Amino acid sequence: MSLVETLGSSIGVRTAGSPEAALAAEAIADAFRAAGLDPHFQEFPLLGYDAEEPELEIDGERWPAGPCMYAHPTDGVVEGRVRHVGTSKPDGLFPPAHSFAVVDDTGRELAHLEMSPFGGDAIPFLVGPRQIVVGPTAFISGTDANRLLEVEGATARVRVGGRFVPGRTERNVVAVIPGASEETIVVSAHYDSVWRGPGTIDNATGVEGLRRLAERLAAGPRRPRAITFCAFAAEEIGLIGARRFVGGEPARHARAHPRRREPRLHRPRRAARRVRIAGRAARPCAGTRGVARADGALRGGVLDDGPRCGLGAVRR
Repeated sequence: MSLVETLGSSIGVRTAGSPEAALAAEAIADAFRAAGLDPHFQEFPLLGYDAEEPELEIDGERWPAGPCMYAHPTDGVVEGRVRHVGTSKPDGLFPPAHSFAVVDDTGRELAHLEMSPFGGDAIPFLVGPRQIVVGPTAFISGTDANRLLEVEGATARVRVGGRFVPGRTERNVVAVIPGASEETIVVSAHYDSVWRGPGTIDNATGVEGLRRLAERLAAGPRRPRAITFCAFAAEEIGLIGARRFVGGEPARHARAHPRRREPRLHRPRRAARRVRIAGRAARPCAGTRGVARADGALRGGVLDDGPRCGLGAVRR
């Protein structure tokens, strides 16, 4: 079994709240069962959002644009002048990002154009976690944002579309290997994908890492700490599944502050974070400055450094 193939190819695009995301959750639960674990679903309600591809023209030239999740639509195509409204400061993860408004002759803002936060291509993204009061907004690439700085005042035609869908349900998939104490190590990855993206690297690879670790560790001896495996839903629209896990799981599970840590196997692990369990700080587990190898190898009783797959203590 390979969850990379199942999620990234057989299922493909699996945006939060979609039937494909539900299929992915079932596939992950089946994989945990095959590894000898007893998974359960942590369900939560979701305000869904069905994005549409934005339309953007600058001085008559079509530019690529990505949707902003939870952006309100324009009333058809709006036309105005481009105005640079600011540049965000770099924070170590994201480069400086330019923001633009499309304004009419009175200065009223008709739409916003945001630079991709990673500085790369125009990708679907969101303005901020749990942010659903967003005017018409689209994302442009880092290269195009720099181009737009040079032609400020150009004429822009923009159409933003998207539909809010209340009443959807999503599910985290959780499985636990009990330990000798109530302390737990959380191993996590998200299984949803972005709009029109199969999510093979981001993040079917991380979910496959969970499966391999679960399979290896479930067959081993009882350990001092429990190991909680969690495949998060709805990460791509604001870490919603991770936030639900923090607030909704029993006290014996680690309360993990859902800071953004992409558990993709092709990147090295960043510094360890601390765990809070049942409201008190615990010592970081030895070895959590790295991450378990994809084959779940153990060295000297600690998880060995290796490709990144979502293991780590986290700070509340």
